[in-house]
Amino acid sequence: MSFFVFFDFVLLFTFFFFQAEDGIRDAQESRGLGDVYKRQEYGEADVGMGAANSATEYAPELIGTLKEAAKPLGNSAKWDLAALLDNIGDSRVVLLGESTHGTHEFYKFRADLTKALIEQKGFNALMLEADWPSCKRVHRYCSTEGSMDQTGEEALGSFSGNFPEWMWRNGVFLDLVDWLKAHNLATATAGGQEVSVFGLDLYSMYDSLQAVVDYLEIVDPDAAQTAREAYAVLSQGQEGSRPEPFKYGTSAVSGELRGRESQTQGQLQQVLASLQRENAEGSYGFMMPPADQLDSEQNAEIVVSAEEYYRKSADREQGGWVTWSTRDQHMATTVMRVLQYLQVFGGGTAPKVVLWAHNSHIGDATATQVGQRGGFSDWNLGQLMRSNFPGECHAVGFGSAKGDLTAAEAWGRPHRHFKGFQDTLAGSVGSLMHKVSEEMMHGDLLLTFNKQGGRELSKAEEAARVELETPRPECMVGVVFKHDQVQEGCPSHFMNCSLSKQFDSYVWIDQTRALEPLDRGAEWN
Repeated sequence: MSFFVFFDFVLLFTFFFFQAEDGIRDAQESRGLGDVYKRQEYGEADVGMGAANSATEYAPELIGTLKEAAKPLGNSAKWDLAALLDNIGDSRVVLLGESTHGTHEFYKFRADLTKALIEQKGFNALMLEADWPSCKRVHRYCSTEGSMDQTGEEALGSFSGNFPEWMWRNGVFLDLVDWLKAHNLATATAGGQEVSVFGLDLYSMYDSLQAVVDYLEIVDPDAAQTAREAYAVLSQGQEGSRPEPFKYGTSAVSGELRGRESQTQGQLQQVLASLQRENAEGSYGFMMPPADQLDSEQNAEIVVSAEEYYRKSADREQGGWVTWSTRDQHMATTVMRVLQYLQVFGGGTAPKVVLWAHNSHIGDATATQVGQRGGFSDWNLGQLMRSNFPGECHAVGFGSAKGDLTAAEAWGRPHRHFKGFQDTLAGSVGSLMHKVSEEMMHGDLLLTFNKQGGRELSKAEEAARVELETPRPECMVGVVFKHDQVQEGCPSHFMNCSLSKQFDSYVWIDQTRALEPLDRGAEWN
């Protein structure tokens, strides 16, 4: 049995065990987080703001407790990362969040911390809330494998024109890409292991299916034709134009493809199963290197997961957190597959991975009001990573009170530069932390809730951890920002969370500025 087939068996067992262990058995309708990262057209939900209406006056004892526990981080010119690196310890998996997809300081802090984790703790993989094929192009540029791209900006070209392109076509990430290329060159010259770059997400359905067909054209043209025929349903009714996945979802739920769910999934899964079998036991494994085998199977897996995601997104009975959790389970599966791949083919070095994704992905869903309902679908990446890597996983959340940010007014719309963002909703995490920051006269702070290896917290840290178990509205802005509603507790941007259960560490940056896209456009300017 090959590594890839054996791994998929282990992975299925892991997820089913996780579901049974946590009592997640019965499917139910699930809603939440209106639009952190999905289309507005499918509606929003009442996420039960509750504490959002509480008073803005905080007990002096609460503020005093948080002030005693919080550690100043300096500023963006040179953040002091020592305490956070100590919190992380020997973790194998580090998850770095963000409370918006368009804040410069969140990207800069994550980039600086990622460099430190690579240089000081031997991390050798970076995984992003981004599409797998686009990240493969970045990986090739950063590695010594060889790339057609001559510059880092060219290597980010696959993100161009794909909403939300600013998330990865921006100056901060470009600087990190160039740093990784220089680091990998020096590391390879010294005989060390290079840092790999991978994508976590599933939005690349059509690019991924084309990648599968291209791979099969090389190793088995007959199988390539079979895959084309199986994949044709995903473009049915959209011939002659670039297919749109949400149109497929609508067709599958209420259009000409309605009722074909089982047949379609069976066709897509058959392509994946055949590919895995031939890579493992047939001729493909002798013809193609392991990295290309991994890439082909991951792309086939993306097609299967993406079909489910887009179909459920169009179904008002299954939207919201059902589709959210479909994405996150796919992300978790991808992390596990990549770690196993690196373990076998990584030159003997134990893999250690940094994950970049939104707070709503990397924080533990069981610490949020949605996750606490216990529905089958209410899980996320952070929850699954904690379950699979107990004691070896560290999640870092991020927050801010005020500043500018880059986002869009609706899904697929041009990105804009929103000015004057404020998270001062009464009773919110942002309102509370802004008060602490003001009184400490330090804008950037670190709160510690858990230290890797079970090391004890200080008395002040433990007291703060207990205080922040109390659920409070937490601001979450994705690619869509409803600027005029954020102060009203808009359910698209706030959800009650127990901060100290959600994250292991929390980085607070009181004043922020907008992430600057490489392609600004008239709307941003």
